[in-house]
Amino acid sequence: MGSGPRDRSFHDWDQCGWHHREFHAGPARVLYRWRVNRLLDGAGIHCRLADEGEDQGRLVAVTDDARAELVHRALAVTDPDIK
Repeated sequence: MGSGPRDRSFHDWDQCGWHHREFHAGPARVLYRWRVNRLLDGAGIHCRLADEGEDQGRLVAVTDDARAELVHRALAVTDPDIK
């Protein structure tokens, strides 16, 4: 599983083949997190690789949906007195 190339060109000298360049790592990272998270879920481990935020790609503890929503709502508040 690697970075997907954005551009390629064919070089037929000596059956050389395709030359790939301008790689984009984003889709490969999404796929990696998805696969690892499936393994963690299947093993009953209450952790996952975060999909967003400053913890993206890091191992974080899993909470229930209501608690996760509360955290997202609290972080979205812009008024520092309420936060």
